[in-house]
Amino acid sequence: MSAPVLERPFAFPVRLPTSGLAAVCGPRALLPLGVASAAVVGAAATLGPLAGLAAVVAVLGALAVVARPALAGLVLAWVVPLTPGLRRGLLVPGFKVSEVVAVGLGALVLLTVGRQEHARWRVFDWVALAYVVLTVALGVAGLLRRGAPLTGDISTLVSPVQFFLAYRVVRITLPTPELRTRALRGTLLASLVVTGTVLLQLGPGPGGRLLSSLTGVAYTGRATGLYSHWHDLAGYAFLIIVVGVALLLTPGQRVLPPPLLVGVVLANLLSLVASLTIIAMIGTLLAAVVLGVRKGRVVQLLGVLVASVAVATAAFGPTLVTRLSTQFSGPAVGTTGGSSGGFLPHSLAYRLEVWTTQYGPALKPHLLAGYGPGIPPEVNWKFTESLYLTLLLRGGVPLLAAFAFWCLFLWTRARRAEGSVRPEESALGHAMSAIVLGTIVMDISNPYFVNNGFPHALWVLAGLLAVPTPLRSASWPRPTPVRSSASSSTTTTTRASSG
Repeated sequence: MSAPVLERPFAFPVRLPTSGLAAVCGPRALLPLGVASAAVVGAAATLGPLAGLAAVVAVLGALAVVARPALAGLVLAWVVPLTPGLRRGLLVPGFKVSEVVAVGLGALVLLTVGRQEHARWRVFDWVALAYVVLTVALGVAGLLRRGAPLTGDISTLVSPVQFFLAYRVVRITLPTPELRTRALRGTLLASLVVTGTVLLQLGPGPGGRLLSSLTGVAYTGRATGLYSHWHDLAGYAFLIIVVGVALLLTPGQRVLPPPLLVGVVLANLLSLVASLTIIAMIGTLLAAVVLGVRKGRVVQLLGVLVASVAVATAAFGPTLVTRLSTQFSGPAVGTTGGSSGGFLPHSLAYRLEVWTTQYGPALKPHLLAGYGPGIPPEVNWKFTESLYLTLLLRGGVPLLAAFAFWCLFLWTRARRAEGSVRPEESALGHAMSAIVLGTIVMDISNPYFVNNGFPHALWVLAGLLAVPTPLRSASWPRPTPVRSSASSSTTTTTRASSG
């Protein structure tokens, strides 16, 4: 019996699958598509040369996606997590780059990909859709109840739509393990761009000013990189680090070579530490420990942790010491000036004070259906500093329950993926189950799930989390034997005798 022939490790697929629409239309669609494309480019050119160039790029990209839908999934996995921090209106007036890419590609794929190519809806898909629908419906109802205009908070209402579209496009257009591996590889390598912007922000020269013009945020002592807030950078780095560690602890994975994976993990650790976000560091450590214990590779995990602590200490030792000392002595930044009055750090102590004295009374009348987007006027501190308060405000207990089910079913799906015969799928399953646990802790003191960067990458990773390939049905490519008349007759006789 011939041994299975596995794909070359870390090799990229040569061709992407064509769509059913492209196969059906063929050359007959060239003329109408050409006319429509020329009309779009001509109309955009009347607005200026930059708009015309953007239209050309958009039309060429749309035609490429129609012919090769997998391009949409790859672009979403590689680009969308990097771009939500870019300022609104940078390329398209009134919109962020991530919104344009996610919604544009999502609509294009859903409208053009044949029904037979759509990924089957599973329980998690319906739970995710329910979360999105509840966010929009309860948010609109809250705005109508208090007579507020819908246009004021439209971005808050529809932001989960782009996440769900990104998730579905990845699920639909990347149906094979090879394509998902390629997407995950690109997602990890793209994180080096974020680390590069962090170094640009920390270093001297005009790089920081250029970055500020792209994000609209000036450097204030805590790195933000490509994002508009240090919590956004920390949440994104947390995801990449946990996935990288899971792959490092998985023998036989073919996403990236171990030395390159170590570089990706350390680079994102630098971003995490430069953000000086303690809760994200705690979440990362918790997820890493869960990975090491559950995969039975505590020794390897300790090696990664020692290397990480050494890099963090060498790069940001004095800054970290200052950050920690200010949390336990002297007034905390942004508070009323008082000390924590106990063993709690200042930031957490002040959060507890705000939650109990301001948000608690404001939430009581709105627990069943929520207040809607925005902050009640009786609250002085206009930042909830917690995902759970944010969800209660936007949609009450129903929306909070929808998020709890989202986490539960994602965790269940990740645990199933852990049993896959493919090392990449198993590693991503372990990573996502640990990420869910870390996210629940991190969201206590910051609404990471609805911020920029973190949810974009998290929903993409959820789309890459495939239904596991069981060992009994794993289909490995096999060499095609050279048939001759003699061998053909021998094969027939053997099959007859074995039947």
